[in-house]
Amino acid sequence: MKNRSSKNVYIAFDEWNAWTRTFNGSDNTLSEIYDLQDALVVAQYLNIFMRTCDIVKMANIAQLVNVIAPMRTEGDRIWKQTTYHPFYLFSNHCRGTSLDVFTKSPVYQTRRYEAVPYLDVSSTYDAENGEIVLNVVNRHPDQAITAEIQSQNNSFGKEAVAHVVNGSRVDIANSVDEQNVSIQDRTVKTAPDKFSFSFEPHSFTQIVIKTAK
Repeated sequence: MKNRSSKNVYIAFDEWNAWTRTFNGSDNTLSEIYDLQDALVVAQYLNIFMRTCDIVKMANIAQLVNVIAPMRTEGDRIWKQTTYHPFYLFSNHCRGTSLDVFTKSPVYQTRRYEAVPYLDVSSTYDAENGEIVLNVVNRHPDQAITAEIQSQNNSFGKEAVAHVVNGSRVDIANSVDEQNVSIQDRTVKTAPDKFSFSFEPHSFTQIVIKTAK
């Protein structure tokens, strides 16, 4: 392609999603019940898209309702699957420019990819609203990881809000009657140059930081 065209060629990532089970007892074999692990997979997909947005210009999830979807209906009721929450947070808060993030994290060893960091990270800067957004998946199954988040130009304001998606165990799922995995919000005190945060085990955390004025 490079030798044949002077135009830039980008990637459209069509119909991505988590899909690991093929039959769950319902008449519809495409009817998927997602657990916390699946929510973390979705968050990592979205992190990848953010980090590679110079090449990936479009990425659309498959699907939105009922069929391998973040929302399901039962009769006249609608409920949110675990995967809804990271998708909601990215859709509503990640705007503007994708930032390069230097991440130093503990690692675990894998057969195929060798050393893999426990923390999977992306970040965006929204100049219009004055917000830096940090998206972090802690892949450790049972340990919290405390990280120091630093700004190179003292751009952090005095406070931030952390939106945490987690549950009691990685295989827990939601249902029409129980929202076992949801978004929990907390206020985080920050300094202009840095602050510390403890990322819960098996969690996705989005920290929205107002920039200093």
